[in-house]
Amino acid sequence: MKSRIEFDKSLILIAAIILVVAAAVFLIIRNTRTDSITEMIENGKDINSVFLIHDGEELLFTEILFYNTSTAKGALLDVPGETGIIIKKLGKFDRIDQLYNQQDPLEYIRAVENMIKQEIEYYYQINLKDFVSLVDIVGGLEMFIDNPIEIIDNEQIVLLPSGSIVLDGDKVETYISYHDPDESETEASGRREKTIQSLLKAFQQQSDVLLNDKMFNYFKRTLDTNVDDSSLEAFIAELENLDTGRIVFQRVLGTRRTVDEQELLFSHYDGTLLRETVRQTVTSLANVDVVSDDELNVTIEILNGTAVNGMASRTSQVFQSFGYDVAHIGNYESSDVEKTFVIDKRGDIVQAQRVANVIQCSNVESQAPENGDFELFSGEPGEDIDLIIVLGKDFDGRYCKE
Repeated sequence: MKSRIEFDKSLILIAAIILVVAAAVFLIIRNTRTDSITEMIENGKDINSVFLIHDGEELLFTEILFYNTSTAKGALLDVPGETGIIIKKLGKFDRIDQLYNQQDPLEYIRAVENMIKQEIEYYYQINLKDFVSLVDIVGGLEMFIDNPIEIIDNEQIVLLPSGSIVLDGDKVETYISYHDPDESETEASGRREKTIQSLLKAFQQQSDVLLNDKMFNYFKRTLDTNVDDSSLEAFIAELENLDTGRIVFQRVLGTRRTVDEQELLFSHYDGTLLRETVRQTVTSLANVDVVSDDELNVTIEILNGTAVNGMASRTSQVFQSFGYDVAHIGNYESSDVEKTFVIDKRGDIVQAQRVANVIQCSNVESQAPENGDFELFSGEPGEDIDLIIVLGKDFDGRYCKE
């Protein structure tokens, strides 16, 4: 009987030791486990996130943030809700935001991924009311407004002066929600991109506040996200490195067509241009030299040397999607040009060839002042033009054929 009691006591002791060891192992694993975003940063992987701003079931706008952890450079892609895609379950073309579901945004996100051929690991879904609160948490958003804006909101006039101003949550709500029928697509897209850019900058400036234990709990309640707490903290901390002043802005360029009594935006060349632009942008973020002001600071003139109407206009959108400034488009003196050619007018033949590579044109020559500058195109504005592209019959609308 005595030996049995001693045996039972020994079992209890062994069990207690096992529990203590298991608890210690659990604590060690928990404390040493790396969250997913920190792991991506340590491995130098790109972090692709999408911001979904919605008002209930209505998706207001979508901004994708491409962030390179090695160079700390980022780009934003604006995806208009009216972008047209084929929705298989409906068997027709429709707006991409028809797939949006506030309760489960993954189907919509997968459709966006398929459109741009890039994986989006994380999403931050924010209700408009929570977005207002979020803006106030970070002390407002500093925005630069090019021209004064006068908005009538609930029979009240809201004035947003031009210049650099700080908007509180309510004014940001008005800024992103109002619709101006005279506003261009570029301006509307720019408003959305500048809003997220300013939000990221505010996250930088207020990171210490946001990462405070009490404030962090309040902050994360404004977000519906697939990012866990540790990863969210790592993301906010990492944003301190982001060069917010040089974020690259991209948007979906295309043609608008009416389908089933609604206007849809169809990306150029069946989405090929969009995918190439995104791929080139992501690649460029990894190279500090490529993403430079000097490289994109080229003023281009595009002239149509073919009988195809609108060729210069459509081609200008290709170069604009890569961030180049197209100052003028028009017709060349002849509509019978066989081969596309590029004229360098500022003495940088390497830069000219780099621009020509966008359309796979190898026919580049220089007419810089030291090579005998003369007026090539009579009557066309060209004094401030750095580079002239003349489209020929070998150009198929996207590339020059051999």
